[in-house]
Amino acid sequence: MKPSINLDKKDPKICLLTQILKHFDGRTTKQIIARNNTHNINLIIDTIKIILRNMYFDYTISDMLREINRNEKLQKTLQNPK
Repeated sequence: MKPSINLDKKDPKICLLTQILKHFDGRTTKQIIARNNTHNINLIIDTIKIILRNMYFDYTISDMLREINRNEKLQKTLQNPK
C-alpha cells in the first residue's frame, strides 16, 4: 500500500497539479467537452481529474479512489482546486 498523499500547499508538485486541475474547471473546457455530445460534463471532468491524479502520484485507480474517500482534503480539492 502506498503512503497517503500530502497536500501541503508549499510542495511544488501540489502547486503544479493544482494549476493543471484549475484549467478543467473553466467554461472553455466545459464547452469543448459539450461540443463532443457528452451529456454528463461534470462527471467527465471529475473522471479526468482522478485519472490525472493517478498518473501524477503513480497510484492505481482503486488506490486513488480509496484515498479520496478517506481524505476530506482530497474530496474538497477535487471539487474546488484553489
